[in-house]
Amino acid sequence: TDNVKYASDIDNIAECYYSLGKYDTALILFKHSQSLRLSLLGASHIDYAETIDNMGILYCDIGNYSESFSLLQEAKRIRQEAKGTENVEYAKSLDNIGTYYYTTGDYKLAFPFFEQAVEIKSKVLGTMLPEYGKSVNNVASLYNVLGEYDKALILYLEASAINKEKLGSKHLDYGIDLNNLAMLYKKLGNYSAALPLLKEFSSICEATIGKNHPYYATSLLNLGGVYSIIGNYDTALFYYLEAKEIIQDQLGNNH
Repeated sequence: TDNVKYASDIDNIAECYYSLGKYDTALILFKHSQSLRLSLLGASHIDYAETIDNMGILYCDIGNYSESFSLLQEAKRIRQEAKGTENVEYAKSLDNIGTYYYTTGDYKLAFPFFEQAVEIKSKVLGTMLPEYGKSVNNVASLYNVLGEYDKALILYLEASAINKEKLGSKHLDYGIDLNNLAMLYKKLGNYSAALPLLKEFSSICEATIGKNHPYYATSLLNLGGVYSIIGNYDTALFYYLEAKEIIQDQLGNNH
């Protein structure tokens, strides 16, 4: 019906605001979509699960972890009951719960969720689609924080190759891959490899989401960090100050 389509449109618009870092607006729209889908479709419908899954990740990003975990678990349960476990929607729930554990520092709890998501997506989608690459990237990030850098590097390179081929070298997801690689190279002390990747990430952010997005600020902070390590303090300060201005605009001066 038109009302169901309207609820879907609201959810899609919310995802756009979320991607742009406009979390307050995104949350308002997700809640509106949740209410509509609950009344129109019921609490066991796969579309309702999609909305609360999106809300769960947003809550995780803003630090509301108890609300996040409850919604992510509910979305996973609905998807499993509706479609079973051998599908992309269920794998997305696994990825998102893994992301919750990763964000809260429970890395060993995150591992089985990320690894199961990789396994499901490889069966359902194959190994050359960006959706599969997202799960590979998640496992790589776990290896990275646990200090298993060789394993992380192999998987980061795999994920970046998939996104470059399928999405192109100007896509934000590819830029994020470059940032992940750059920060790993930084840990390994390979600053000459890290810098061009961070500059490319910064350029992609500016072109795709603009200078007022948290990702762009992150790119500047990361550039500043590398320049500081190699002793180029004037350049580091330039990037730090620009990032500070963006963050203050986003969060206010009290943060």
